[in-house]
Amino acid sequence: MPGEVHAEDPKLSLRVFGMGNSHIIAQPTERADFLPQFHADALGNPAIPIDNGYSFTLSFRIVRLVCRNSRKFLIQIVCRLDGYSNANDKENMTSTYLGYLSHDDPLYGYFQSQIAPQLGITSGDGSYRVSRFNESHDVYLYAEEHMGTQWVGKFFKTADPEWSRKKGENEYNNLLYLRGLGFSSQPHYVVKPLGFNPGIDNVLIVEYVTGEPLSKIIIDAMYFGNRNRLYKKLSALAHFLATLHNRTAGDYAVNFDENYQYMGRLVQSLVEKQGLGREYAEAFWSLRDIWRSRRCMWEDRNVIVHGDTTPANFLFGRRNHVMAIDLERMKWSDRVFDLGRLCGELKHFFFRGTQDPFSAEPFIGHFLWEYCRYFPDHENTFRSITQRIPFYMGITLLRISRNAWIDGEYRTRLIHEARQILSASI
Repeated sequence: MPGEVHAEDPKLSLRVFGMGNSHIIAQPTERADFLPQFHADALGNPAIPIDNGYSFTLSFRIVRLVCRNSRKFLIQIVCRLDGYSNANDKENMTSTYLGYLSHDDPLYGYFQSQIAPQLGITSGDGSYRVSRFNESHDVYLYAEEHMGTQWVGKFFKTADPEWSRKKGENEYNNLLYLRGLGFSSQPHYVVKPLGFNPGIDNVLIVEYVTGEPLSKIIIDAMYFGNRNRLYKKLSALAHFLATLHNRTAGDYAVNFDENYQYMGRLVQSLVEKQGLGREYAEAFWSLRDIWRSRRCMWEDRNVIVHGDTTPANFLFGRRNHVMAIDLERMKWSDRVFDLGRLCGELKHFFFRGTQDPFSAEPFIGHFLWEYCRYFPDHENTFRSITQRIPFYMGITLLRISRNAWIDGEYRTRLIHEARQILSASI
């Protein structure tokens, strides 16, 4: 949620560069010679109006102070969300309300005839509120006005209509398939699909589930000391992924060429779009070939992987309840594809938040060992996985570094770290 937050004192104007369900990460936009007063005000938990009109009560904690020169500082502040006002429910914190769905919209008729009956909504003249999730322009939240029942619509739009249709249809079928394997009840749950309509912008309709995203749990561990909770949720996620992989293990070996080619596309994208230098590009091409020559990258059996194990795609309920969403990229691959992406994301979160490239290591080690607990030979499984994990972690950091929202300095550090990881064990 980029933007600015303004308090009554203009010196407290903050530039927001991250926001979650219970935190805001921001930095002051003005000179920081007011630091003592700011700290005092912070202890008073000021109410700060956000630019969309909602007012939040925040507890500040200064987590980084870097002197840029004698008169100017960069301060990173994490603000825990203690309360909010002028909102009917928490959907306002992660989505933008757009209004009511028009009765003339083809989607309205589809909801009335196909979706509402599945959810026990029998009104012949339903009214549906529409909100767009702030993280994506193509994912919307719908709510029936009288019963309050909610569901999510995900539109697949690309320049190739046939490709868009296949993507939406594939995710719909992926969700049905995994639920048929038993991922339809606690503790391991895959969101329920309600319908797919290729005639309305390839919209996929799924149930709306509530839970705490892994991204927020990581932030709380990193800035507010809730480390034990992150360990517990990573244990639950490790169990979920081990169950998914073990239930779907195939009879044939991994084809590493698919991930070899994927790394090539990542490097080429960094060269073309982010100006990756020749030295680094050639180093990555060479490392890619070395990894391809390693026997361990071909030995395991293919399994079905989630395909996009980022912290935004897993929600957590009470105890060990895990909910998976966004199965668009589900595929057959090496099980370590999922593990490496999750570990790479953990490394990125902690690296960006603490400036320490090693600060995520305890959590990464814990997650991998917990995963291995669900195999007869824990130690050999751990040894096999950790032989392959550097490749998949490294390409995850390359994947993240492609994003336009990554600033140049941090991108350089991410790419360097990816090279270090890919080189360390060969």
